[in-house]
Amino acid sequence: ALEEEQNRSPGGATENRGLPITVHTGEIRDDDEVIQILSRAERLGIKRLGHCCFMPTNFQVPEGGFGIEICPTSNLVAMQLDDLKYHHFDTMRKHPHLRLSVNTDDRGLFNCSLTSELQDLATAFDLTWDDIVQLQRSAILSSFHPSPKDLLATFEHELLKENSSNNLAAENDLN
Repeated sequence: ALEEEQNRSPGGATENRGLPITVHTGEIRDDDEVIQILSRAERLGIKRLGHCCFMPTNFQVPEGGFGIEICPTSNLVAMQLDDLKYHHFDTMRKHPHLRLSVNTDDRGLFNCSLTSELQDLATAFDLTWDDIVQLQRSAILSSFHPSPKDLLATFEHELLKENSSNNLAAENDLN
């Protein structure tokens, strides 16, 4: 199917003018499809998998790492899970070459926000503040921003400012 799509694309999918691509896959269990996409990702310019609910156990991550978008509330419905703690999130979060990004999907339908998605994951997987910050770093690195490293530096700078403000406020409370 991917090769057929490449043949239909003007100039072929390998000439995507440098635009990064997200492929929505893994919303249902189809290990073969996900493996095929990952094996062709670099050639086709695919940088992320979107709405990924299911990952095969024997997948190879393209060189340089790979972005995975999850939408926990939507995934919960799509995966027909009774509880978010059964979500694949924790396994993917711990993979050394996956850059996980937590997102929302159809806020009107699912009545969620990025804050609620992160809170729900924190509750289900006992995430700490540092875990949440690391997730945001991972999301920045998987973003399609023209300079994710510069964006990450800005994030780190703002985080330091916030931590300094919180420490100063705590010191004032003690006095």
